[in-house]
Amino acid sequence: GEFAEKTVNAIWDNTRHEAIKEIIVVDDGSRPPLKSVMSKRILAGGPGVAPMRIIRHEKTKGLIGAKKAGGDAAVGDVIVFLDCHISPRRGWEDSFFLQMKRAGDHRTVVVPTITSLDPDTWTEIQNGANGKVCYVLWNSDFTWLANPGRDAPLMSGGLLAMSRKWWEETEGYDEHMVAWGGENIDQSIRIWLCGGRIEVAEGAYIAHMWRDAKNPKTALKYPIPTRDVMRNKARASKAWFGEFTEKVFSFPEYEAFTKHGEPLGDASNFDR
Repeated sequence: GEFAEKTVNAIWDNTRHEAIKEIIVVDDGSRPPLKSVMSKRILAGGPGVAPMRIIRHEKTKGLIGAKKAGGDAAVGDVIVFLDCHISPRRGWEDSFFLQMKRAGDHRTVVVPTITSLDPDTWTEIQNGANGKVCYVLWNSDFTWLANPGRDAPLMSGGLLAMSRKWWEETEGYDEHMVAWGGENIDQSIRIWLCGGRIEVAEGAYIAHMWRDAKNPKTALKYPIPTRDVMRNKARASKAWFGEFTEKVFSFPEYEAFTKHGEPLGDASNFDR
C-alpha cells in the first residue's frame, strides 16, 4: 500500500494535471486490501488530490491479468502502464505524446528511459542504472539492448504507453497467459507484426525501483511461478515465431511442453 500511494502521488506531482484523466490502481488480491491501508486523503479525492480509482480483485490474477483489467477499464485516449514503484521526471508525458504523434497514426507505442529509484527517498538516483529497450534471445528470453536507437525491438514490459484505440485493436494482453512473464514478448512482437511500432520517447525519464538484495524494502513479495512463466513464453513463441518456433523449443527449458505433454492452453485468440 505504501509503494502504491507513493507512486500515485509521484505521478500526480510530476505530471500536468490536465493531462491526467484518472490513475487506475489494480489491487490484485492484496492482503490487507489497499483501501484499508492507503490514506484517507487519497481515498477521498477532491481538489488537489490525484484522481485515483482502485480496481479490486478478491482473488489474485497475477501481473498479466491485473494489467489487462486496468487497460480494459481505462477511459482516457492514451493508456499508460506503470509499475507501482516508480517516480517520473517532469515533462515525461509531453515526451510520450510527442513521440506517439510522430508517425501520424494511432499505432505508435512508446517507452521511456528507465532510471533508478531510491525507495527510501522516492527520488531518482543520479547516475544510477538505466535502460530503455530489450531484444529477444533464441530461447525466447530477453535482455537489455545497449545504445538503442529510436525503434525498440522489444519492451521490458513494465513502463509503456499506447493509444486506447491500438490497445483495443490489438486486444491488449494474451488472456490465457498466467501470472507473470512473457507478456512483453507477446505484446511487443504483436505490435510490430500487426502494423504498429515501438519507439523510445526521448526526454521521458521514469525512475523505477530495482530489486536489491542488500535492501529488504525491495524484496519480492510474491512467488515467481516458473512453470507458468515458461508456458507464457512458449505461447508467445508459438503464436509469433513462425518457422523459428522449432528453434525456440529445442532449448531444454521447454521439454515440459515438447516431451512431457504439458499443454500450452487455448491458442485460438491468436487467430482472431
